[in-house]
Amino acid sequence: MEITLLTALLSGAWYLLTGRPDADDGTRRRELALSGTLFGLAVLTRPAAGLFALAALIKVLTEKNRRWSDTAAFLLPPVLLVGGWQVFRLSYYDAWLPNTFHTKVELNGRVLVRGLEGLGDYLLFRLPLLAAALAAPWRKLWKRLWPLVAPALAW
Repeated sequence: MEITLLTALLSGAWYLLTGRPDADDGTRRRELALSGTLFGLAVLTRPAAGLFALAALIKVLTEKNRRWSDTAAFLLPPVLLVGGWQVFRLSYYDAWLPNTFHTKVELNGRVLVRGLEGLGDYLLFRLPLLAAALAAPWRKLWKRLWPLVAPALAW
């Protein structure tokens, strides 16, 4: 049910992260701060979105004209959002993980079979599409797309 919200948050975050090439320093810093905010909200929506946030952080850290103030502008919002939520969860529920985690993670044969079926579906139907998309002539866009493709593969 949260996939639509997650998709919107990650799309907006990625759009702002890649930024406009002609943006001045102040505009770029605001784009990074808003991108970080959207990544933080995405992680609150679904924790696995942290893979995309991590790839985005690597992108920010490896930019040629990176300034520490830009990195701080990107990192501060998600750290405050996710960190604040974790502090609240720990103080109120006395647990780092939600109850749903414990009910969903029980390891048994049925869960293992379901996981293998999901992996099979992915390999059979989605991996060929991804391979075809990666084989397309995207060289000009690759610098902007690799951080989005890498966490999608990990997911």
